[in-house]
Amino acid sequence: MIGGKNMKNIGGIKIIMIAALALIIFAGTGAAVSLSNSGGGTWKYQREMPKSNSGE
Repeated sequence: MIGGKNMKNIGGIKIIMIAALALIIFAGTGAAVSLSNSGGGTWKYQREMPKSNSGE
């Protein structure tokens, strides 16, 4: 039998890699949503920037 047990290990590794990739994507999406201000209102941390354009 060629590659019997090793093929099972490769299948398990593929499942773990797909699950890890999905977890990373979902975590990144959650972080982006929590950092965005799509709900309106004011930002928790904000700073006024001067509006000057001297043309230099």
